[in-house]
Amino acid sequence: LTTTLDTRRSALLLGLRRALDGALQRVDYAARILWGRDAPWRVQKSRLKELQLRSGPALAGALVQARDRLGISVRRLLVARPSTTGASARVQALLAARRAAIAVRLQRDQVRVETGIATLAHLDPARILARGFSVVRDASGALVRDSGDVAIGAVLDIEFAHGGASARVEQARR
Repeated sequence: LTTTLDTRRSALLLGLRRALDGALQRVDYAARILWGRDAPWRVQKSRLKELQLRSGPALAGALVQARDRLGISVRRLLVARPSTTGASARVQALLAARRAAIAVRLQRDQVRVETGIATLAHLDPARILARGFSVVRDASGALVRDSGDVAIGAVLDIEFAHGGASARVEQARR
C-alpha cells in the first residue's frame, strides 16, 4: 500500500512540474510577443546609462567639495593650535612640587619609624634585664608579680641578663 501511494505521489509531482513548466513557457512566449525579446532589458540599460551620465559630474563635484572642506579644517586646526611650551613649563613645575612634597613626607615617615624602633628597643626585655632587673617565675612557670603570690618554702626560678638561678622563699615582705 505504501509503495503504491509513493508511486502515485511521485507521478502527481511530475505532472505538476510539467504543467508548471508549460505555463511558464506560455507566459514567456506572450511576453516576447508583447514586448519583443530585449525590450525590458533595453529600457533598463538606457536608464543605467542615463544615471551614469548624471552621476559622474555629481560625484566629481562632491569630491571637490569634500577636499575643500578638509583643507579649511586643516587650516583652522593650524591656526588654533595651542602653544605647548607654557603647558610644558607648568607640568614641570607641578612635577617638581610633587616630588618635593613626597620627599618631605618620606622624611617625616622615616623619623616616625626610627622613633618607633627606638621605643621598641627601650622596651626590649633583654635590655631591661641588662639594667639590673630580673624575671621571677614559680614552680609552674607563671610570672610572680606580687610577694603575696608566693608561699614560704616555695622554689622560684630567677632569670637575669646573663643566666639564672633557683631560690627557696624563706620570708615574704610586703
